Amino acid sequence: VKPTATPTAKPTATPTVKPTATPTVKPTATPTAKPTATPSGNAGQNVNLNGKKAFTIAGYQLALGLTRDEVNTVLGSLKTDVKRTAKSPQGFDVIAFRAGGNDTDKSFDEKHSTYILIYLKDDIVVGISGNASSMNFDGTVSYGTSAATLVSNGWVDVDWYKTTAGDAAAYSKDVDNATIIAFADDYGDDKVYSIQIFNNAYSITETTLPMNYSADVLTEMETETFEILNAYLVNTGVRDADVKAIRKNTKVSNVARAYSKKIADGGQTDAADVERDSAQIKTALKNAGISFDKWGERILIGNMDAIGFANSVIESNDARNTLISANYAICGIGASVYTESAGKAVYYPNMVIDFIDKISTL
Repeated sequence: VKPTATPTAKPTATPTVKPTATPTVKPTATPTAKPTATPSGNAGQNVNLNGKKAFTIAGYQLALGLTRDEVNTVLGSLKTDVKRTAKSPQGFDVIAFRAGGNDTDKSFDEKHSTYILIYLKDDIVVGISGNASSMNFDGTVSYGTSAATLVSNGWVDVDWYKTTAGDAAAYSKDVDNATIIAFADDYGDDKVYSIQIFNNAYSITETTLPMNYSADVLTEMETETFEILNAYLVNTGVRDADVKAIRKNTKVSNVARAYSKKIADGGQTDAADVERDSAQIKTALKNAGISFDKWGERILIGNMDAIGFANSVIESNDARNTLISANYAICGIGASVYTESAGKAVYYPNMVIDFIDKISTL
């Protein structure tokens, strides 16, 4: 029998059931539970101080004489922290550090509770400013130490840090080759809220020394002032509001900066001569396209840097009352400088701080 040359039934060329091209159930595009992200960067780790006196701020153990590399090891490099490098008006390199400042799991107040400024000369620490509810310098002074205790232990008041009533608002003590300054809230509980230590070889107390107030330095001074004031508000709790810290707005800052520049361009050196009435402040803010219900302004002239400006706000009864008022939740800060150049330059930095309760147009 001759075999069949071809199959008796032609095979099906394609499957009888067409396969499903896509899943019948659409997969979930995002996880139902947010995974825990590994922090980007390295956590801080304290180093051997080799006998140097420790200034411990919220667990970060610092000291005069540390190197830049040692400071960076102590502070770490976590992306959840705010860490900037800048220049001070005196020419020091500055590391500004706000612990948890970028941490989305922290409240706004928590992001502003720990603030450290570190001053370096030739990559060696010559000054430190601490603003935190947990800080201590070598067992000598801590956050919350009373002014009375400082005085009884031989601390002396600092002449250039007086309240508007003439009372002491800061106290100093020499330790080895350094000076500690402890700032006390004279109009509040009269306890220490900020501590500064500086190597005496680099201490600057006069505005006749060479200074640099470039645009970048002025902007950094505005930011540092804001951050010191917010640390004060959060740690002392003196502002009667659910959120103690205030927010800084770019448009409001532009209004403050414009008037600050006008003061400097006019060569004004006395804040009393440049105070604006309520209607003038309101008009300036409204002209910037800002909508609000309550407003205020404070002007300071003659401080050298952010530490000076921030503490001057707290040392002025009127300025402090504006700062801690629950009527305001937003501020803007602007700084400029007028320089007399007859012989040795004399500097008159000024700072304008505008306050509003809310903002409708950002």
